[in-house]
Amino acid sequence: MNNGVKRLRGLSLNEKTEAIGRERAAFTSEMPHLMVVVHPSYIHPGSTKSIPMSFAREHLKARDGDAILSRE
Repeated sequence: MNNGVKRLRGLSLNEKTEAIGRERAAFTSEMPHLMVVVHPSYIHPGSTKSIPMSFAREHLKARDGDAILSRE
């Protein structure tokens, strides 16, 4: 059944690897940061996101704060 919505083709593993590599090379910051790939289906009200424990232990030492999600 065609409802007029075009389904996008997913990226191959090689395409994903290349895209992440380009983004990693282009991004710079003096602040601690990490990159996490988040698919659109993972984002909805009330959802939570996880970050690597090693990053949290090193950079978030028992401090409350906000995280900024950026669509770059």
